[in-house]
Amino acid sequence: MKENVAYLLGIVAGLAAVGIICWVKKRGRREADYDERQYQTRDRACRYGFLMLLLYELVYGALYMKEAPSWCDYTMGNYLGIGLALLVFGVYCIWNDAYMNLNQKPWSVHLLFGVLALCNLGIAENNQRIGTLFADGKLGFGAVNLVFAVMFIVFEIVFFY
Repeated sequence: MKENVAYLLGIVAGLAAVGIICWVKKRGRREADYDERQYQTRDRACRYGFLMLLLYELVYGALYMKEAPSWCDYTMGNYLGIGLALLVFGVYCIWNDAYMNLNQKPWSVHLLFGVLALCNLGIAENNQRIGTLFADGKLGFGAVNLVFAVMFIVFEIVFFY
């Protein structure tokens, strides 16, 4: 029963994130979205993120072909790879000034990342309280929110530099 609440909170947080992103995009849309340099940078960042995910999954699969990893369950390991790929994409775009479009306000991005980080941290804390953060001495599926909370915190830190 407690795990169902955690999954439900995760779904609600995901839907809230999609809603906030749609609201921010619709509200901030004007004539110009991104310039050509930003499109090229975002394409390059997408390639780097995909290559990171591919490399991570190849190494992860090769290391744990016959037995489960000793530090996390399989699902958590796969979501960690997704988080790393998104982190590479986001950090590359932020460093090269291609994350925000030309008309977007920086405070809206900071607000979005802050809210998503806090939501994911809250869900991770709840998962720790109900016992899904660690399962059988390994990081369990409940740690996925912790991974994404750290990712959004890193985005905030990179934005400030």
